[in-house]
Amino acid sequence: MAASMRMKTQACCLCRVPSLLTREASKSHLRNYSSKVKQARHIKPGECCVDPGVAKPMTKGGISFKSHPGIMTLRPVKMPEKLSTTIKKVIDTFPVQNLNKRSEKLNNYLHSRHPPTEQDTLTRLAQEIQNNIKEKDKVDTSTMSPKEQKQYEKKISLQVLKRLRYTQYHWVPLKFDAPTCMTYLYSRMAHNYSVMMKCFTEISRRDPEYSPKSMFDFGSGLASSVWAGNRVWGPNIYEYYCVDPSQDMNTLARLLLQGGEEKKDMTISGVYFRQFLPSQKQNSFNIVTSSYTLLELPSREKRLETLLSLWQMTDDFLVLVENGSKAGFQLINEAKEYLLQFSEEHDELEGHVFAPCPHEKACPKLAERNSPCMFGVTYKPLDMSPQGTEAKQTSRYSYVILRKGKRKQDAAWPRVIQEVVRASKHVHCHLCWPDGKLSHDILTARKHGKDVYSCVRASNWGDLFPIHLKDGSTGDTDTNPGGGDTDGMEGETADVCDDSSAKPGIVDSGSYSEDRLQNVTLNKCSETFVSEAWRESVRTETARRPTWRVPVRLFSSQT
Repeated sequence: MAASMRMKTQACCLCRVPSLLTREASKSHLRNYSSKVKQARHIKPGECCVDPGVAKPMTKGGISFKSHPGIMTLRPVKMPEKLSTTIKKVIDTFPVQNLNKRSEKLNNYLHSRHPPTEQDTLTRLAQEIQNNIKEKDKVDTSTMSPKEQKQYEKKISLQVLKRLRYTQYHWVPLKFDAPTCMTYLYSRMAHNYSVMMKCFTEISRRDPEYSPKSMFDFGSGLASSVWAGNRVWGPNIYEYYCVDPSQDMNTLARLLLQGGEEKKDMTISGVYFRQFLPSQKQNSFNIVTSSYTLLELPSREKRLETLLSLWQMTDDFLVLVENGSKAGFQLINEAKEYLLQFSEEHDELEGHVFAPCPHEKACPKLAERNSPCMFGVTYKPLDMSPQGTEAKQTSRYSYVILRKGKRKQDAAWPRVIQEVVRASKHVHCHLCWPDGKLSHDILTARKHGKDVYSCVRASNWGDLFPIHLKDGSTGDTDTNPGGGDTDGMEGETADVCDDSSAKPGIVDSGSYSEDRLQNVTLNKCSETFVSEAWRESVRTETARRPTWRVPVRLFSSQT
């Protein structure tokens, strides 16, 4: 009797079983929990296996399924030693007062940024507020004199403006002067580099034979995409075309490529800087990137116009990256839906989603859970201490990679969209499927097979899951993702709760338009230098109040 009523000491938190429950109580709790979750369960026992295209070569080669090809997660990303050394050298050469505090404030402010509210939205909200105020006051203006009516309308306008100020986000353009660029270098370079490394590595792993020749970076900032692209594809890329409206940012990015010495040749050849977009009709690039730039555009119309220009200049891949926040994901989702709709209407610009979505449908995570789709990257931040540390940081970001052309008819793999919970003898996994549905699956070795179990246990948030549903089954909608009958889970879930090498390619001369040829001439390495005005700006303007210190606490996070 005592043995049958033995208390449990550990539990799987996702199964919602308390740590001190008897066996019968835990079964009852599992039944209740399973009936509450409404996500469809795709993977049913006996109806799935590892994709045969993956299983056969791995079995023959004696490769463990823990190293399956769907793994896209990187080890903690570290910047190249040459880049880290140069950054330290530049920071020592151009010191900024209170760099740590300034970098922390800038980082927090950038992450809290929201897109600007559209003018028609502001007009509609102002009209609603004005009507509410007048209804509440119940003032008959017909009995007022013209002067009194004018004063009353002015009073209402001030109240409307005050309420809008406290309910709407106050977007202002961010100006990157020399001190702000130095602060951005210290706080964001490692993060931006690691995110672009993860995006480019996924392209390289999923298409090993792909070798780009040119790259265009809109909003290039400190040229983190250039460093990441060179790390992944090496000398195969012979042209990096960088556009950033801030001349100070371009100066600093060029200085990093020169090793911190002003008149030295750049470490990576073929890098050119400009402040304005080139003509999309005369220029095209294999890869086009835009990271953390859409939030800086003043309106939705300007964003869509810029996105269309970038898509028209894209030959193969368009990579868009924003903050891992609801505001950042909204812009990524807006860009994806707009470009997919545009590509459907124009056959010459047809494209599909390469990553992270395995489909072209509306985001199910946003529709069903009202939650942004984001992913994480772990990296080693810039360490200014002489002895060095092994500190790591994890940041979240939202992204989409679009590819020109039609999607291949091969079976796509689902994407892991949340952290994988590895419990004792079972794994909780949230997947986004090619049919545009979500699922929360509980996988075990006995019911789903050792190969499937090994794959999912080795997978992480953001990886692809190389699973094949037998007979093309996509899994019927099931309101009980924990299993059709929880009694059958006794032996599994109820009991387990006890606790690049870059190949040198042939460089194609390509076709240059006149503005690109002129840009090549004006950006010779021997002619680049840091102006005295830029030096003086760093020395004298550090004591000024930074332009990005806007009192955002006065405004709510609603957009």
